[in-house]
Amino acid sequence: MSPIRASERLRYPADWRAISDRIKARAGYQCETAPGQVTCGARQGERHPITGAIVVLTVAHLDH
Repeated sequence: MSPIRASERLRYPADWRAISDRIKARAGYQCETAPGQVTCGARQGERHPITGAIVVLTVAHLDH
């Protein structure tokens, strides 16, 4: 299942899944923030250290 709304899917390249997977792997499957910001330490598939919810990582644009 994709977190991208069907109405927005055409805004992403056909290989977005591969791009997203590569970025998450580079980040070690944990939350990554912009330089100078504090990370929360959340890791894919584990309990969030603050909320306790299971973490599902997504990839966002920094300059949309």
